Amino acid sequence: MNSQPPDCPEAATAKADGNRPRYSSSQSSPAILRLWLGGNALGFAIATVILVRMTVSTGTTPLLMGGLSALYASGIVVSSCVGVLQALILRRQIPRLRVWQWILGSILGGYLGIFLGAMVNIVVVTLSTNATSDALLLPTTGILGAMLGVSVGLGQVLVLARQVRGLRRWWLANVVGRSLGWLSAVLVGLLFIHFDINLGDSSIALLICGGIGGLIYGGVTALALPNLTPHQRSNVDRAA
Repeated sequence: MNSQPPDCPEAATAKADGNRPRYSSSQSSPAILRLWLGGNALGFAIATVILVRMTVSTGTTPLLMGGLSALYASGIVVSSCVGVLQALILRRQIPRLRVWQWILGSILGGYLGIFLGAMVNIVVVTLSTNATSDALLLPTTGILGAMLGVSVGLGQVLVLARQVRGLRRWWLANVVGRSLGWLSAVLVGLLFIHFDINLGDSSIALLICGGIGGLIYGGVTALALPNLTPHQRSNVDRAA
């Protein structure tokens, strides 16, 4: 009689899948998570410096102080700086991801989020007739960040929809991460201003503001990153 032990479930799965590697919720390795945190911190830091330098050179209100023209510029600047790094990192986990689609989805989502955030904040400011602009700064910043998370997350979900699962958590993480990221960046910027540091003249201060905001956003979305698992063909389909 054949005394060989039966195949274990992993071996049977590997045979059924044509010896292709399986992906699980633990696919995001510590190396990918570290790259994700560093990439988002670096991307947002660079984008913040570029945007503030642009607004200072044109004489408009800086991004961290709610300048509308800087917000519109941020749609393409942030999505380009951050989107490229995000896509290159995500391709380690999602090989079929196309960088240009990720960047385009992020840019379009960014502009939609700016529009939605501006509309919601106009209503908030209109209803808060007795509140000062300083008192409204943090609430409107949080709302704008959340609206950006809603729309940018939606754009990214549409890009990933046919490739991975776990998109609901990813979208929610984008909403929370963008809101907290913007709030943290503005709070750090206000702290620098409190100590008489001019953000328009200090690239280091700007790098710190953007880097902390990106690190907070990256940390929140990193919690959902392991849930982005590629779709697998069913064993039944392969057997057929």
